[in-house]
Amino acid sequence: MPGGGLTMKAVESYTRAVNRIGESAKSALSGRLAALDWSDVASAREQAVSMVTEVLATATDAAAQVSATFYDGVRESQVGSRLGAQALSGYDRAATDSAIRAFAQLAVDGRPEMIAPRVLERVDYEVKRSAGESMYSNGRMDSMEPKFARVPTGSETCPFCIMLASRGFVYDRQGANAHYHSGCDCRIVPSFIGRAARLVGYDPDRYYEQFRQLEEDGAINREALERSASRSRSSEWSATGPDGQRFESFADVQGYIYAATDRADLERRYAALGSVYGINSDRMRSSRLTAAFRHMQKRLTN
Repeated sequence: MPGGGLTMKAVESYTRAVNRIGESAKSALSGRLAALDWSDVASAREQAVSMVTEVLATATDAAAQVSATFYDGVRESQVGSRLGAQALSGYDRAATDSAIRAFAQLAVDGRPEMIAPRVLERVDYEVKRSAGESMYSNGRMDSMEPKFARVPTGSETCPFCIMLASRGFVYDRQGANAHYHSGCDCRIVPSFIGRAARLVGYDPDRYYEQFRQLEEDGAINREALERSASRSRSSEWSATGPDGQRFESFADVQGYIYAATDRADLERRYAALGSVYGINSDRMRSSRLTAAFRHMQKRLTN
């Protein structure tokens, strides 16, 4: 990695490696998910959770290792030494399990054909997230205190990523890490020479102009995106769950509710969430949470 340790060729190679891991994981699951019989929702749901857990245990570690190798390569080329970066995927099995359990509701609603695509999107998201989390986690341990940028490498970039990419190497070990999605070809890239880092082919000013144009055309709302970025960094639902699992979004909380096996279990889960968020909090009184519990009350009564 000559020229300050960063080249788009290296970033694109890194992206291809992460994408191969994601595609391999999805390929390993696609046929097995299609073969599930959702007429028995409980059985199919547990099978889906089991097979996804099995595949992601390996895939997330692989993505984290690719990220760690890239981190050390950039570091060595810029400051002459490696950190000895570790594969730190941050994979939270409980959060993924909760998401899959929430997807299983589609079978109850008569739309089982939508489950496999949702699960595969989640798998791709987890692989992308593991690469980013590993990059950030190694940066957090590094006394060099690297800066990070969100660097697009694909032919299309979502407005949220354009906003992040427009800021260059300014993120302090977390900000560029605030957003992941399935199919994203943006990578979180470190710099050990601060904001002065230059990466030929990555032009933050160009992304800023794209962002401004989208804003002028009414295609995006800057304030809404920035609020979303803030929520991504510190979600209102982000918490350690009552059983030690990690909640990162309402979907994770909803999955926890939908896993109730009977009315008594549902009441226990309500009380447990109340102990996490505060029984009289706005979150416990929110329409989304109330609707999720009412849905399960009806379902467990029938």
